[in-house]
Amino acid sequence: MDLQQLCVVLQSCLSPDAQLRKGAEDLLVQVDAEELVFTLETLVQKFGTDIAPYAAQMMTQLVAAFNNIAAYECLRAINTLLDSLSGLGPELYLAIEDALLPLVMKLLSTDGQDVVEESSLYAMKWSLCKLHYHLGDPTLTPPLLRVAAEESVDIAVRQVAAITFKRLVRRSWDPPASDTTTYRLPEDEKTLVKDNILESLTRAPHAAQVQLGEVFKTIVYNDFPANWPGLQAGLVQNLASQEPLRVHGGLYALRLVVRKYEMRDSKGEEADTQAALVNATFPVLLHIFQQLLASPALTPDVCLYIKLVLKCFWSATYMAPPDLLLQPEHFRGWMAALLAAVLEMLAYLTFFGPGITPKLWSTWPLMHAMLMDWAIDSWDSFLIPLDNMITRDTHTFLHSKDPNYLESVFQLASHSLSGDYSDKEVVPAAKLLQLVLQTCRGSIDNWVGPYIGLALQRLPRTEHNSLKDSLVQVVAAALYYNPLLTLRVLVESGTLASFFSGWVTMILATRASSGKAVHFRSMQDKKVCILGLLALVGGVPAESLPAEVASSSHVVLSGAVTLLT
Repeated sequence: MDLQQLCVVLQSCLSPDAQLRKGAEDLLVQVDAEELVFTLETLVQKFGTDIAPYAAQMMTQLVAAFNNIAAYECLRAINTLLDSLSGLGPELYLAIEDALLPLVMKLLSTDGQDVVEESSLYAMKWSLCKLHYHLGDPTLTPPLLRVAAEESVDIAVRQVAAITFKRLVRRSWDPPASDTTTYRLPEDEKTLVKDNILESLTRAPHAAQVQLGEVFKTIVYNDFPANWPGLQAGLVQNLASQEPLRVHGGLYALRLVVRKYEMRDSKGEEADTQAALVNATFPVLLHIFQQLLASPALTPDVCLYIKLVLKCFWSATYMAPPDLLLQPEHFRGWMAALLAAVLEMLAYLTFFGPGITPKLWSTWPLMHAMLMDWAIDSWDSFLIPLDNMITRDTHTFLHSKDPNYLESVFQLASHSLSGDYSDKEVVPAAKLLQLVLQTCRGSIDNWVGPYIGLALQRLPRTEHNSLKDSLVQVVAAALYYNPLLTLRVLVESGTLASFFSGWVTMILATRASSGKAVHFRSMQDKKVCILGLLALVGGVPAESLPAEVASSSHVVLSGAVTLLT
């Protein structure tokens, strides 16, 4: 059949003569599939949108011919026609949807599996995608969800159904009130979708699950919590299940829900919603996490579950830790497994946040308890948020009485430096004392003596250079804080001469092989020592200098020069 003949046949299909229409229809059905596609493509290329008046009848005939010619070729012919009409607006599709909908529903049903098996799976997937793209009928929403969730349906078809379902929901779930042309899903269909989406998300294969996850997120952002009160209970039910597939579905869905609040500084009703969600799910989440960490082997599945738990935790705590996690039993439970990541998050919040809020200050006693109990090997990670809190809100640090942060610092340093811990583990304790002396000049005179006492008590039994340097720098920071007060403390303790002698020896010590300094090698170390030495020389009247220091002032200056050069 050539182009002219096909045009005659198509015109006959529109004839008022029933016999002529019947003959044309019979002839169209008998056309060889490849010939039909080639001829139709040629027709479209030649006439383009001029064939629009014939489109509905042509589509009806192609659908009628579907069972009599190869499925893929028929779909290809249908899509060729749809492509040619894609710029003509929605009214044309309304004219052809009655013909296409039965075909689409057939292909999305379990009965359509024979068609899928007889044709190229990839080609069928591509063709279905194009059909849905052109059609986009919102009334397909419930059956599309059923197909995406139906385990007996081929995975490729489930994925196509999920993709189309996602597009329809995005467009029709909650269009703007001013948009009077876009179809709006009825409330009963929305309810049906919400009642089934979590189960569908849980059961879907990965490719379809990703698409359904986007749908789930769209609905959560629009309807949760006010118009989806049952979601929270559904999440808890899945998380508490002993079925791995349900636990994974619960984790996957919870991650999408808490992500809604990740970048929000929630207040009022929204804050209450977030708190209720965390209170309901995080105890179960912690139990899951502890079980995962106790697994004998970190299999790919276990690692995937751990990743989802951590993502949930991150999203829920991104702006600030929820109140539940500030309770000691919950904080301790999460810290055991997430110390390093949680402290990094806390460091971020205390540094980049607009200020140190009361909620952030409430984490100090929790950190204090952990360092005093079991977390001494993570001192470095604790020091960063403690540093940020002291330097960014010094007033609260100095004047709070319950808790007393100055007392806390001394307890932490005393516990660490007096305890039986390795030199490397307790370096941050000495750095914390330096920090307080440098930040709080003129405000903590009564703590200078105790700080120096802790440093000098630990120094004789210290072997590692990093701790030796840090302990000496506690005294250097004290000199910077108040040189006269520091000298008096050293004189009263009988350690003035031995300390200065040892300090200068450390400053001048070099490695035999390279000639490089043994101590105070970083710029920060040099800075602390230089400030202490200069405060001693320039901040104390000559008549007030103890004899041991006055007689060796040239050695002190020599040490400062050595550090500078």
